[in-house]
Amino acid sequence: MNKKLVLGITGGSGSGKSQVCKLLASMGAQIMDADEVGHTVTSYPEVLEEIKVEFGSDVLNENGLLDRKKLGEIVFASKSALEALNVMTHKRIFDEIEKRLSESDAEVVAIDAAVLQKTRLKDLCSFIIAVVAPMNMRVERIMQRDALSEEGARMRIASQPTDAQYAHGADFVILNNGNVENLNRRVIEIFETIREE
Repeated sequence: MNKKLVLGITGGSGSGKSQVCKLLASMGAQIMDADEVGHTVTSYPEVLEEIKVEFGSDVLNENGLLDRKKLGEIVFASKSALEALNVMTHKRIFDEIEKRLSESDAEVVAIDAAVLQKTRLKDLCSFIIAVVAPMNMRVERIMQRDALSEEGARMRIASQPTDAQYAHGADFVILNNGNVENLNRRVIEIFETIREE
């Protein structure tokens, strides 16, 4: 098997990681979204049970499935709650992504993960690309995307590493300040640089 090129796409909520991944997908990369994998993992009965024990049955809906909004309100307001959830899910997310990578026949795979650098996911990556954006743009994007209040959006951002922390461990940094042409150009430039290495 040819060695896969695995790109880790990281950055805070509202930075535009998904937009960068869409561009990479249009260039032929397969996208693995850690949030989507997280949704799969948190639907496992044993994980739901652990979440219920830790956070109470209020975080489950009437069908016994996870109410992500309620859980989000708890974990984004408390560092210790977020850490408790991460302990339950990170290893399982890593195992699932590792399995999907081994089964994939794509030459280029991009892993979209906000927590990439704080987990073993970074060890799966050939290169790490951090996406950063101005705070006011991030707040606006989160409010629109997740129907959150400004306070809720700022709370979510505050629970995550800073742009400087995301940029620190990255091979490449993309500033996503709303100029789509510049974003496209930068993604293509990075992709070509990586392909040449």
